[in-house]
Amino acid sequence: MSMALLEVRNARLYYTTTKGIVKAVDNVSFELNEGETLASWASPAVVSQH
Repeated sequence: MSMALLEVRNARLYYTTTKGIVKAVDNVSFELNEGETLASWASPAVVSQH
């Protein structure tokens, strides 16, 4: 069995807003193995908040 190239466990991304907490990502886990493809997306507003 080969080792995963990327392993993510229990990822969380929460935002605090005036209306409360937004759980954009909540307890996400995955592995990326050789030969697999990962696609992601984000709005420009999310990307610009550093």
